[in-house]
Amino acid sequence: MTNSSATPAASSRDKSNKEIDASALRAIAQAAVSVELFTIPLYMTGLYSIQGMHEINSKGATWYKGRQWPGKDTSRQMTTIEDYSFDCIFSVFIDEMLHLQMAANICNAVGQKPTFTSSALQNPNNTWKCYGPNQTVIPHIIDLTDVQSYADVKVNLNSMTKDQLRLFLAIEEPTDTAKKKIKPAKLKDYFPPTPFADWKVGYTELNLKMFGTIGYMYECLDFYATLTYSDGSTLWDHVFKAGSLQRDLFNSAYSGHPANEYPKFQSFLPNDATAATALPLVLDMIKAITDQGEGSTQTVRPHLIAAARENLKTLAGGEILKQATKTGVENKYQPDEAALTEDYPSYNESGQLEATSADAEARCDWGSLTHYERFSALFDLFDDAHALTWDVWFKNGHAWSGDLLKTSTYDPNHNKKLPTPEAIAQALNNLKKDPKTNFPLLSGAVLGSIAGVTDVLNQYWTDSTIGFPMPAMYGAASRISTIWSTLGVAPDLTLALPAPPQYGLWNACQGLSMQFAGTNDCAIPANYHSCKGSNTCTARGGCGFVHSISGGGLCGAQFQYKGLHGTTDAAAAGPLYSAPGNNKCSGFGGCGAPISASQVFPNSGTMQLYRFDRNNSPIPSTTMDFTAGELVYDVAYRAFTKIRETPGVTPPPPPKPNDLRIAFPPST
Repeated sequence: MTNSSATPAASSRDKSNKEIDASALRAIAQAAVSVELFTIPLYMTGLYSIQGMHEINSKGATWYKGRQWPGKDTSRQMTTIEDYSFDCIFSVFIDEMLHLQMAANICNAVGQKPTFTSSALQNPNNTWKCYGPNQTVIPHIIDLTDVQSYADVKVNLNSMTKDQLRLFLAIEEPTDTAKKKIKPAKLKDYFPPTPFADWKVGYTELNLKMFGTIGYMYECLDFYATLTYSDGSTLWDHVFKAGSLQRDLFNSAYSGHPANEYPKFQSFLPNDATAATALPLVLDMIKAITDQGEGSTQTVRPHLIAAARENLKTLAGGEILKQATKTGVENKYQPDEAALTEDYPSYNESGQLEATSADAEARCDWGSLTHYERFSALFDLFDDAHALTWDVWFKNGHAWSGDLLKTSTYDPNHNKKLPTPEAIAQALNNLKKDPKTNFPLLSGAVLGSIAGVTDVLNQYWTDSTIGFPMPAMYGAASRISTIWSTLGVAPDLTLALPAPPQYGLWNACQGLSMQFAGTNDCAIPANYHSCKGSNTCTARGGCGFVHSISGGGLCGAQFQYKGLHGTTDAAAAGPLYSAPGNNKCSGFGGCGAPISASQVFPNSGTMQLYRFDRNNSPIPSTTMDFTAGELVYDVAYRAFTKIRETPGVTPPPPPKPNDLRIAFPPST
């Protein structure tokens, strides 16, 4: 860091440069948002390429007892190289979400509205241009063809191979080691001196020179944040916006999240922060990001690698990683295991609380190592053992069978409403048989979910009433996992999606077209939203996360029922909820189209149904009760037919679920 003090050092720079410097500071802050966002689809794709299965369990619920679905998850005890690899990448992925949040909070604090659909990463239609088989540029950081040891590496979405780990290492490369690897003739193109020469007011992140490393980008941010002019005034006092909207999912208590994950540092600015009190907090955020990411230049302790190699078949809950006598990440920047255990509890298939949390184990086992160290450890271990990925699994001749989707406690008579494991296996195999059709379809599902996140985040830091689209994040992960486990390939985020229709009440899924228009197929991929915040179109809502019709709150976090409507006690009646496929716009909708054929409601409640006028404006109509354990699609179709109760009009019968709905896992 150039200057990590909360008291900026005096300089000879004239105060007449304040507007120029403010423009540079804001450009770097936005670049930080873009860089952190860039890593997330990349790491998610590698993460979910790892072969494995997962159960869908929750507190007090047994809806899915005896069942498991394709897609690996975190492990309460690492016993295989797949566990080891998944938990490692998962821990980095969550850190990147934290970094993205802090970068966006810094943006708002300096008067730069954070943008999550920047042209540095995306085209105007939400497709991503920064990934591809011929791409070599890490946005804002470096062109890998200029790096001697990474010149052949491509910036592409791919499965978890040693080559992909080389890309991950290049992203997290510490500054001093990166400088040694860049071709000498190309060094002049990176690490621009501060203050930037020839910078002008009105320049944006697109005018920035390449930083060379993420660490140096934050060093430049630190420089401008602590810049003092010859008259003693500071740039920070000039740019700081008191009362800027700050958002937080990590160190705030909310429904289902009682404890601070990182209690030893602040991940957002308090409402009453002044320029003087905000600056040290911002500098600490920058330190947290760089400490967790590239950290120092030390390599992973050799004794850890040796121990891991000796115990690959019997890795015991991450204890190998906990043997470190010296950590790469300062203790204050590591996640708190007790807090994570409280925030992210694990349950068994009988709905009972497990003694340890799988997510907490994964993140804390790896949390003492920097990202660069974690990927270095994995890269070295891949010399001796390689995590099995879905593409290799299919290449080895595997296909889906019902037995692969059952646990040892499977009972065919338990919850017979669900599709059978054999039916799900057949749907998965059917999707694999037609990649020409299903590859763009499933890629579109991924792209639609990610767009559901980024489009909402563009508003999230400007409107405090908008909730974070959490199920959209979960939906994106689930759909990346689905395309790997059905087709054995990574999604293509460069494929253009068809534009959503500009008129009419489009169907949310099979048979739910309010105008009886179109086919009984599911909505087009452009409508594959995953959350109320990303459902910008009336009557296009979906799955089992229902929301109060008053809107607001975190998606999926407000599913709390006080009782059914119809009671004379208004307080006991509880809120009214939005029906899947029959919802108001934006923050009031349901989530997730298409609706998984295995999705059930985990609780009971009452839904407000709507009719829609010629302008597609919702008009409250009647209410409808639903009960715990009902299939979400059945409730959606019941709501649909209730709305369509018109003399002389007979709604079409509900169609049988198609392969996509059967294959998609439930998201409760």
